[in-house]
Amino acid sequence: MYNTEKETPQRSKQQIIAPSVPRNLKRVTPATSSSTPTSASVMAVQPGQLIEHERFGLGEVMKVEGQGDNAKATIHFKNAGDKQLLLRFARFKIIG
Repeated sequence: MYNTEKETPQRSKQQIIAPSVPRNLKRVTPATSSSTPTSASVMAVQPGQLIEHERFGLGEVMKVEGQGDNAKATIHFKNAGDKQLLLRFARFKIIG
């Protein structure tokens, strides 16, 4: 009564598992944000200054090493202890 054999066409694995192509994608341009430090604010970081970091909170700059994109600072945060931050990626603002 029932036919146990199915009559389906044979397809290769590549046809079955073909990757889908994303559609309706829009090109985005990098946005500039006021919370992201500019090269001028990175250059203005000096030992003794107070900063407010997006994640670590309030901290005091202990020392700054390097220049430009390679500049890094050692900062003592009240709640997070000492951290070394690469200034071009750190999200902070100088408060004093």
